[in-house]
Amino acid sequence: KNHRGHNNGRVLFDKALEHCKECAIGLFSVPEMIPFYQKKGFTISENIRFYSGKATKLNISLHILPYNEEKHYNDVVSYDKDCFPGDRKEFLKNWLARPNIYSFVYYDSNNELKGYASIYKSNEEWEISPCCSDSKEIAKALIGSLLNEIDEQSDFAFSTTTANQSAIDLFEEISSVYKMEKYEHEFAKMYCGTPKAVDSQKCFCFVSTAIG
Repeated sequence: KNHRGHNNGRVLFDKALEHCKECAIGLFSVPEMIPFYQKKGFTISENIRFYSGKATKLNISLHILPYNEEKHYNDVVSYDKDCFPGDRKEFLKNWLARPNIYSFVYYDSNNELKGYASIYKSNEEWEISPCCSDSKEIAKALIGSLLNEIDEQSDFAFSTTTANQSAIDLFEEISSVYKMEKYEHEFAKMYCGTPKAVDSQKCFCFVSTAIG
């Protein structure tokens, strides 16, 4: 605390902007810091909502498969390219193999991957991260499959983007089943420069707000 209020953060922030001046730069802002970032040239692209809930077990109608690295890894990497403005090949390989994680995939009748999702245990709760799919129905089945793997009434959480109305609709739809609550504040996703376009309609839950 004794280092706060001395402009140290602003000096570091300006140095980071200088270092990244040739790139599109993204950040997440609490509401009270939005005017500061706007003065630095950032604009809001969308808002991020946070939800929490209690796990319960449900019957899943779609044929959801447990993730298998040997069988599914390349398909997941290819699918993920629409959902993030960069190559996450090495990241995903490690992320989906970390301890205390469950992951699932969904293939359609043509054997094409149409969604994948994972849930992992943090220090405090389970976190769904990510959930990417072609539709609300697939996302719902993936999330249900993940929550079926953890103990009944376990705490879980996730974040999503307001740019995907289907995601907002889904979480309103399942809120009573999982006793879900929306966090009071939304965070702003802001950019300086123009990032690579992503298909936000496939993004139902992020890996994290820091990673995207």
